[in-house]
Amino acid sequence: MNLRLLNGHAAASYRWIRARLDEEGGWRGYPERDLGAYFKAPLSFHATGDRPAAELCLAHVEREYLRPDGSVAHIRNPKLIDRHPLYPHAHLALAAARIGRPETAERILGFLAQHRQRLAQAVE
Repeated sequence: MNLRLLNGHAAASYRWIRARLDEEGGWRGYPERDLGAYFKAPLSFHATGDRPAAELCLAHVEREYLRPDGSVAHIRNPKLIDRHPLYPHAHLALAAARIGRPETAERILGFLAQHRQRLAQAVE
């Protein structure tokens, strides 16, 4: 496999998605409120080394989707809701920790810990 070609495609993909990030951390031309369009973006931008974009996108998610208890709102994808309801939380908690937002990471991890306790009690 040609690594130069792959790197070129990765760079083009990054430029394309970065160009669609607006000044509020949302996606230009994407009016629908759906966390599924955002929860991977902060960690992805961080992985590319674009910390400002990661911070901006995480701030948008915090404002629009993150509830005070660390749960999230507005997930429209039924597969995500039914099969992997905590998947967005893991991405967001890791992104917050890596970006340097411990209060956000702790809030999300607190929700995950409570969810785990509820599951454990239901099994007993």
